Amino acid sequence: MPSPLDIIGGYRLLDLWATSIQNWSATPAHWSRDPRSTLGLSVARPNGFLSARRSARAGLTSFVTTPRRSGVDCQPHVPKCSQGKRGLMAIFHSPELDMKFARDGFVVVRLIDEHVADALGRRCRDSLPADIPAHENVTYIYTDEPELAWIEDVAGPVFDEAMMPLLKAMRRLHPSIIVKPAGERAVPPHVHPIFTLDQSAPTVFCWCALEDMRDENGVMQVLPGSHKLFPIMPMYGQEPYFLRAWDEIAGRMEPVYLKAGEAMLFDESLIHASMPNSTGRHRLALATHCIPQALEPIALFPESNGQYRVYETGADFGYQYHIRPDLIDPSERWTTLGYVDDVHEQVDPDEFWRRLEAGEHITLTYPLVPRAQPAAPARPSMLRSAARAIAKRIRQHA
Repeated sequence: MPSPLDIIGGYRLLDLWATSIQNWSATPAHWSRDPRSTLGLSVARPNGFLSARRSARAGLTSFVTTPRRSGVDCQPHVPKCSQGKRGLMAIFHSPELDMKFARDGFVVVRLIDEHVADALGRRCRDSLPADIPAHENVTYIYTDEPELAWIEDVAGPVFDEAMMPLLKAMRRLHPSIIVKPAGERAVPPHVHPIFTLDQSAPTVFCWCALEDMRDENGVMQVLPGSHKLFPIMPMYGQEPYFLRAWDEIAGRMEPVYLKAGEAMLFDESLIHASMPNSTGRHRLALATHCIPQALEPIALFPESNGQYRVYETGADFGYQYHIRPDLIDPSERWTTLGYVDDVHEQVDPDEFWRRLEAGEHITLTYPLVPRAQPAAPARPSMLRSAARAIAKRIRQHA
């Protein structure tokens, strides 16, 4: 079996998320209805462009599910994290930052001054390949490839010297450069995949601007307080758990106008998006993921009977986060922790807004407590089968 590095080769370029929106009447004009954006994930290689499988339907695809409680046959050791205010783990040494993060799901801090940000931006532009493919969000991530070591040289000191001292009992993972190419469309509201077994513990994404963010160059947008509202299990190719509240969410997203050198640190489950880049210049940012020191990165790979197998990926975090599951055999590379159910349910819009307004957040580690063996095939009830058939018919004729 080839390693992920063998599969990718040379530069690793990744299109983040699936970003097509279709058949929703209140979709803002800056969110694309172009079917070509139904790519869930793609990887560019030195000798060409390898695209992920396209979605089965031309609609928004994302990586989110809302699991329900299921039986547990085995409970492997799952490290527990210390809990802070509001039932969520304390993240920052600063009580002020911690309180704001718990309330809003994000904070804005300055990591470097504007002159340093400008210098780093120039180095990135000189080091990035000239043929950046046309897509609304392209990421170059460094794990261990010599040709991408410059990313660690550029971003590593920023995160280690300016970001990490702010965080409490956290560790950062691989650094990356995020490119929003000139003239590219918007990224619609989405959340990031889960990376640990404890969903109550925050995984933090740091997005550091290398230039001032404006409406015309793709400013980031967030829905404040939308983090950890439900125990979600994001995976490739699934509609977002908040789809039924989509239109109102679209109208309530708020821009975050970062200055060069400022960073937004946000919970990966926070609903976020970005505007189009209508300028003639690529927009660049530094980025990295942070997880609690007590936890290990995990990956979910689809199995039969509506289940996922859980793997502990360790130092290969960059691989599991960005590589299509069908490109590698994870059982030959990573340790299996067990199985969890894939239960994709969209939440009721009224319950979504009720939780958001009340500031309710999950505090439990469920649902990712893997079983030692896969569950037997479940026989769906006649009512559930009929409901799914009707929903499928509606989607087909929408």
